[in-house]
Amino acid sequence: RDCDVCSADYYGLQCEHRCPGGAACSGNGRCDAGFLGTGKCSCDVGWGGTACEIMCPGMPDTVCDGHGECGTNGRCTCYSGPDSGYWAGTDCSSCGLGWSGGSCLSVCAVDSDGRECFGHGSCGDSGCSCIGGYCGSDCRRTTMECALAVCPSAENWGNPATCSAGVCGCFCPTNLDLVCSGHG
Repeated sequence: RDCDVCSADYYGLQCEHRCPGGAACSGNGRCDAGFLGTGKCSCDVGWGGTACEIMCPGMPDTVCDGHGECGTNGRCTCYSGPDSGYWAGTDCSSCGLGWSGGSCLSVCAVDSDGRECFGHGSCGDSGCSCIGGYCGSDCRRTTMECALAVCPSAENWGNPATCSAGVCGCFCPTNLDLVCSGHG
């Protein structure tokens, strides 16, 4: 008997091959069926695998947490760029190493061993948040180093840096408007 038209879930010159997962590719896609079909599944959004049998992370609500794309293997490929953010994790729900903030676009310092904030803090929405005993924008310095730092000279006021809550900074001396030109 000659095959003019294959059943919905079969493909090949003799309609001898069944589509993986059936005609609807496990109910999660479409099979390239028919006399000239290839038998390959085109999976619906959020599904992967040769028979669309693998649910992508984040399904059924938001595939890859909205920060990546589901591959044919059912795994997320997270976005990583200046327009979409630098995302990581199996479901793309966390920022990649060295990135922070709600959009994963804020930079956090990373040391040569790959530790954020030089291993002395955590990366948050506004950069590094240092643990006790460390300070600076990258948590690289001890609070003692910060306290001993001398601020750059502005009209030679050169006062020591001040540290508060692990953040070290240089500020104009109080009540010396002349030294700071009234802007301190």
